[in-house]
Amino acid sequence: MLEVTAINKPEQYVGGWVRDYVEAVKGTRFPLSFHLLAGLWALTSIVGRKARLQRPGFDLHPPISIMLLGDSGVGKSSCMNIALRSIIIPATRDRVGWFSPDGPRITERGLLKPWHEAQRNGQVNSIEGAYGFSEAKSLLSRRIGAESIMQFLIDCLDHGAKYDSTGIYGEIVLKGLTISLCICSTLDPLRESVSPGEFVDGGFVHRFLLAHEI
Repeated sequence: MLEVTAINKPEQYVGGWVRDYVEAVKGTRFPLSFHLLAGLWALTSIVGRKARLQRPGFDLHPPISIMLLGDSGVGKSSCMNIALRSIIIPATRDRVGWFSPDGPRITERGLLKPWHEAQRNGQVNSIEGAYGFSEAKSLLSRRIGAESIMQFLIDCLDHGAKYDSTGIYGEIVLKGLTISLCICSTLDPLRESVSPGEFVDGGFVHRFLLAHEI
């Protein structure tokens, strides 16, 4: 059974801008744990590749992906949209090389094509973006004759210096791919969409900070 996160004093966990953000939005009826993670998602996504932590053999970039889990009506999508519409979109509206989804569902081709065209045309040196989804099933469900984009997203969240793909769309090389996701879901659709092997052993859950409320 997944325990409830139930953070009552977020200032014990973070300071600075994220603490101020949570303080500003805590007047809503929504769980503070969701606001805390949404604030981290917003701040780290906007910083993007402007900062890095040098580790042996690789660089670690700030963007954090989050997953907000809970019953319907608990405030998952509302917390995500407050961060997305109040912070992320205004801060990145004129930012070259920043991408956001055009609809409620994304596909591998739908992401790769504009990213690749932007770099091929010399418009950007890196690809950055923050993608928010109000329901995991719309993002992760399998379609007839096609696999989900689970492994593709796992690869994208690695934030490596280069993403190299050779598949049905030909060879695509992307430099500085740095995106983050916020996925909201009730538990049952998530269980239906993602196998335990994909969720844990496949590495997907290890790339997210999770909060669960009821």
